[in-house]
Amino acid sequence: MFKTVKRTESYRYPVNLEILEEDGSRSKASFTGRFKRLSGPEVTETTSMIFKQLLSDEATTRKVLTGWEAVVDPDGNPIDFSPEALEERFNDHGFARDVVLSWLESVGRAKTKN
Repeated sequence: MFKTVKRTESYRYPVNLEILEEDGSRSKASFTGRFKRLSGPEVTETTSMIFKQLLSDEATTRKVLTGWEAVVDPDGNPIDFSPEALEERFNDHGFARDVVLSWLESVGRAKTKN
């Protein structure tokens, strides 16, 4: 028997970041992303556009990321999610790429992302 569940607008999923440090080394960080719950056809269309390079990582992130938890400034103060705060994060090397990779993993499509 398959029992359906109430569909929510979004879901939380961990986002693992690889941060390029000033000295060229790499460090790891993470936060919890809140992702928009897309329908099956929307997931298929979005992933197809990603793999055909018709949708940038930044555009994909704008489409699927609707919030976050545990994102802080250099002094440890929480950064509230907003369109402006998201745009600012795009200045952090690899942020959008890592969000997209986490989203692809969350929808079961990560194995095919290059």
